[in-house]
Amino acid sequence: NKRCDCFQTVAKIGTGFSDNELRELKKRCDTLAIATQFSQVECSKDLWPDIWVRPEIVVEMTADEITKSPVHTASGFALRFPRFMRYRNDKNQYETTSVQELESLFKQQREK
Repeated sequence: NKRCDCFQTVAKIGTGFSDNELRELKKRCDTLAIATQFSQVECSKDLWPDIWVRPEIVVEMTADEITKSPVHTASGFALRFPRFMRYRNDKNQYETTSVQELESLFKQQREK
């Protein structure tokens, strides 16, 4: 998010992973685990994770639509029915979709 120079939540992904991808995710998270919340992450207490990791894993996902959410911190936007597509090892955490891009996509879907 360019407005706060931080990472914000927009979805919890639970579908779309193969068994191998879930094993890979577990291994990667184990190597990135940290003791407390990363200072540049905004997360609602309602979404508090079991463990914190450095924000370095980038994934591509799809969703049915972008909705308004009282829980997610990305300007109140959330992805409805998010699904994992693939890991994006060619991108880093600073090349992900911004809140501004998410707002634009939200407006575009409303115009349809």
